Amino acid sequence: MEKILVLGATGNIGFTVVQTLTAAGHQVRAGVSNPEKSRALWQDNDLVDVAHFNFLDTSTYPPLH
Repeated sequence: MEKILVLGATGNIGFTVVQTLTAAGHQVRAGVSNPEKSRALWQDNDLVDVAHFNFLDTSTYPPLH
């Protein structure tokens, strides 16, 4: 199964989207500006992969496959 990328995953809408997707059994890559701080939000959820993402820094964009 492929992961679903959710950008702004710690915001009001993004967090709810991550919770809803994982509750339905989907794997999620949570794009966040501060991964160290954000990992604690989903430390007990194996379906969430936290990744650094910054719209202003293209080097943080995930690779396209």
